[in-house]
Amino acid sequence: MKKILFIGLFFLFGCTFTKQQKAEKLIKEYMKHHLNDYDSYQVVNTEKPDTAYKDYLVDDSTGKSLFSLLLAQKGLVNLEDSLLTAYEDKPIDLQSEPYITMSEKRLNKNKEKLDGLVSLIKERKDSYKKIFKGWSITQSYRAKNGFGALVLHTEIFQIDSAFTQITDVEEVNK
Repeated sequence: MKKILFIGLFFLFGCTFTKQQKAEKLIKEYMKHHLNDYDSYQVVNTEKPDTAYKDYLVDDSTGKSLFSLLLAQKGLVNLEDSLLTAYEDKPIDLQSEPYITMSEKRLNKNKEKLDGLVSLIKERKDSYKKIFKGWSITQSYRAKNGFGALVLHTEIFQIDSAFTQITDVEEVNK
């Protein structure tokens, strides 16, 4: 009876896969569907799975909105600055002092708004509590590209908390 119990426990614990093995299996399946030539796929290095947390700017609607506003405001400031610089470069007789003054005021006002957004985002970052969203694993591999050349790649794979699917892949540019 003890032997049967021992054998049962051995199979129960001996057949469970580690996080590393689960992640590598998911990556291998992903590669089968996404590589130009799967047969040329050669793993160079696979790091251990690391905890992935939700990002305070990307993983919720408020953060996304703040980030979009920040980018738009930055673009507006850059555009106004460029227009003002271009206008000031005109000959003196074509420059309009009221226009330059108005443009400078508008530029300064938009710079203040930009600074306010940056401060708001910093406050949000400081008060943000980390929320577990899954796992992150980095793998370097060689595979043939569309031209048949063997190329080295390094990618970061985001995997859900249960190791059932890859949720995002990002290539690391070295």
